[in-house]
Amino acid sequence: MSWLEADEYVTDLARGIKALNFMPTIEAEGKSWNFMGIFAKNRPEWILTDLAAATLGGTTIAFYDTLGPQAIEYVMKQTELTTIACAGSLLQKIILLKS
Repeated sequence: MSWLEADEYVTDLARGIKALNFMPTIEAEGKSWNFMGIFAKNRPEWILTDLAAATLGGTTIAFYDTLGPQAIEYVMKQTELTTIACAGSLLQKIILLKS
């Protein structure tokens, strides 16, 4: 991927995140926060999603496959997280947490 392609990808992803309100504003500790979860091993899409969230002034919350379900659930509740970008191989883990 070239720098130009990466820039276009990040810009388009940020527009989609904003249009779909995937990073709603959360009020906590006297501040406004916009969180985006990322649950994947290191890969290009991870950093591109991180850059898209940063473009929108968001804060990325990284989840690693070594975290247990209780830790993930705890962080999700603490941050009122609504959106997690994840690798397809980890989707089942998120679905189980949701239920």
